[in-house]
Amino acid sequence: MSEITLVVKNRNEVRLFRLGLYWGDLLSEDGGAERQAPQSQDDLVNRLIRLLPRGYVVRQDQRTALARKLWSGRLERPEMDLCIYVDQVEEEGGAQPAPERDLAKQLEDCRRQREEAEQGRVRAERELKALQGPAQSWKKQLETAGRQLVEQAESVARLQAERDRLSRECEHLERENQCLRSQLIELTTKKRRSPGAR
Repeated sequence: MSEITLVVKNRNEVRLFRLGLYWGDLLSEDGGAERQAPQSQDDLVNRLIRLLPRGYVVRQDQRTALARKLWSGRLERPEMDLCIYVDQVEEEGGAQPAPERDLAKQLEDCRRQREEAEQGRVRAERELKALQGPAQSWKKQLETAGRQLVEQAESVARLQAERDRLSRECEHLERENQCLRSQLIELTTKKRRSPGAR
């Protein structure tokens, strides 16, 4: 839905401002969530006037043309922009409001915030790309380290199995050695006790 453009003429200067007003705001009474169709041309224009910032009024010579333009079918084509010509007025007591400066400041703030958001998005994308390279490298390093740990675990398991096998063989050889030693002692003893031994 198109935004309504506010045309401000002040001291022979014409400036355009976008106020964040949309066609739907005119169809919604006082900006409420429940929309109700305007009952007349004047009702439609009055709704628009209530949405204008403080210190702005619709030019008198524009009211009739504006009402006719709104009522004659412009609302059926919300994609079309609408320019509203307004004048600045003085508040009671003679003080001159500065809505134009306020609008300019709001627009500048919005523009700066949009630029900062865009810069933040670009910076985040750049940082993400910068991290993707190291992340891939870290992933490969972790995969390599994981494979090495598995290989080391398998090697340790094989060494432990070989150690257990050698330990069993050593125990077996030790038993055989003791048996042979016992037999040797027994034969030596019998030989000493034989009648022909000296």
